[in-house]
Amino acid sequence: MPVEDPHPNITPPADPTARAWRYMDFAKFVSLITRKALYFCNLEVLAATDPHEGLLSHPNYRHREWNTISDLTPEEYKLIIFDETRFASEESRRIQFESQRNVREYLLRRRFYDRRTLSVNCWHFNDDESAAMWMQYASGGNGIAITSSYNNIIQALADSKERTFVGMVKYLDWSNEPADKTFMSFSKRRSFYYENELRIVFCDLGVLNLINALCQKLANHMMDHLYKRITTSIN
Repeated sequence: MPVEDPHPNITPPADPTARAWRYMDFAKFVSLITRKALYFCNLEVLAATDPHEGLLSHPNYRHREWNTISDLTPEEYKLIIFDETRFASEESRRIQFESQRNVREYLLRRRFYDRRTLSVNCWHFNDDESAAMWMQYASGGNGIAITSSYNNIIQALADSKERTFVGMVKYLDWSNEPADKTFMSFSKRRSFYYENELRIVFCDLGVLNLINALCQKLANHMMDHLYKRITTSIN
């Protein structure tokens, strides 16, 4: 399966021919040329050093501050109670409010599961080599750096049987900017801005099917709590 068509929330580089770097130790370079395959790291592994990897940012938790409809901002009220005719009664507005709050909680919790389905291969976009990248990924004097471009990567993956997405990582003010709610992982905290990362994301459909079954239980739990807030811990 070739690289997926660009998603509206996945941004290709401004110059698809610009240089992309991949830094690695010598052992990984040998593996690359002998296996003729890219190494993809699962997001659960990356989360050991960056616990926010693959998750949503602070504004996406805003629904946890909602106790009653009166806690909604005017913008949130318009978004949730979008049809005054349809939700004319106080009871219908309350049910809509509770439902939307729980939907947001479901999506928030699901991200912890979804990142198990995603693995990434990361490149550094820069015209010149980076001392910071050498230190982080190829320290000890045994490092190798290879270069490519967005266009070349897309072409190299054209005959792949795996489902992959390619795009630039967006660096956000994690306290104030909402992250993309789709299951793809192209958002990171601004403190990682120096990486200027071009990310290849592989979605493991086999694991995804298992996660979908697991999350059906989570959805059922959400429906069981339609009239009250979900407060149980993530299992």
